[in-house]
Amino acid sequence: MRILVNTPTGKVGRLVARNLLDAGHDLTLIARHPGKLDDLGTRAPVVQGDLDDPAILDRATQGVDTLFWITPGLANPDYLRWNQELAKLAVATARRNGVKRAVMLSSISAQVPTGVGPISSLHQVEREFQAGFADLVILRPTFFMENHFASIASIAAMGAIFAPIAGNVRFPQIATRDIAARAAALLGDGTWTGQRILGLHGPADLSYEQTAQNIGEALGRPVNFVQVTGEQAKQAMLGGGLPAYIADAYVEMYGAMGSGVFQQAEPRTPETTTPTTLLQFALDTIKPAVEAATKAGAKA
Repeated sequence: MRILVNTPTGKVGRLVARNLLDAGHDLTLIARHPGKLDDLGTRAPVVQGDLDDPAILDRATQGVDTLFWITPGLANPDYLRWNQELAKLAVATARRNGVKRAVMLSSISAQVPTGVGPISSLHQVEREFQAGFADLVILRPTFFMENHFASIASIAAMGAIFAPIAGNVRFPQIATRDIAARAAALLGDGTWTGQRILGLHGPADLSYEQTAQNIGEALGRPVNFVQVTGEQAKQAMLGGGLPAYIADAYVEMYGAMGSGVFQQAEPRTPETTTPTTLLQFALDTIKPAVEAATKAGAKA
């Protein structure tokens, strides 16, 4: 059984590829920049090129049994249309080349067609995959704990996290390592059939106030949460170098989180609950990142 991973340099794709290779599975990887693959590029065949190139997708899907697809997100300013057209191309190419099944990474709130920022395009992407594969698992993970890396500088300098949402609004959060573990397990299992949507909700629903408290506990010093306006958040993102369309998309997503639109359609169950707590994640990753940023700031 050969598995195609389309984003092996991304947060989730890299971990999925590594998990599958460590388990002895045969992989094909698509990478625009193979030099970013590290050792993965020596452990599996790599098709170099862009995902929206029909010839690249044709080469990559030949001899493949299972497709793991991650939507490129905000890689194109016209991301709503572009991601759907890309999904349509990927599904048609894969089916033409005999790919039998797919696991697609989607997101919490993908059941909502508009108004949820970067997630909005996934509603149509899901539909393309549902129309193309009789055997399909759609994974809908929630808010990535890795998103808090955007606050490393403010935590190091000011002991604070800023976001355009009320501090007491609770939402599920998940570590990408847990998403990758679940995806790899499904991809490596050749026995399941049919279509299903699986929510991945992390271990608990947490507010930003609770998030700051957990990160502070990991650091051994207080961290505060400060609510800002959507415009303030946008200006901060623009100041950090993000294009305006990306900043607008994230502000829209936070607005959906605050209004209650951003929520899981699937109930929390033992199957949808994943193990890595925010405190453990903060100890493993945020703490060393903040310590490095603090040292760098002291030297500047």
